[in-house]
Amino acid sequence: SFRALSGRLFKCGEWAHEYELFDSDDLWSEHAYLLAGDNGRTFVWIGQDFEGCDFEDDESCQLFAQQAAADHRRFEGAGTSGRGAPVPGVLKFEREYEEDEEFWDYFAWG
Repeated sequence: SFRALSGRLFKCGEWAHEYELFDSDDLWSEHAYLLAGDNGRTFVWIGQDFEGCDFEDDESCQLFAQQAAADHRRFEGAGTSGRGAPVPGVLKFEREYEEDEEFWDYFAWG
């Protein structure tokens, strides 16, 4: 039986707002999003119209993803919930329209 992986979705830079239920319609081309998977994987999805990095350049995307993950960890660590975000075991960036199947496995609602 197929079970979608569990994750938490945030728009990059808006760490206080966690999407409760999310699907692919929540990913807008002009933004970037961080998906914190429950298995130590972190994905940073980068929309084709996002202006925070050069969408076509691997190094630019990777540096943005690293910075976003670090910012998210800092925010989570500063919270009082005690749910401090660990350093991700795996950090990947995903470009819009080039996503890995594994990324979509976290989208239980399609």
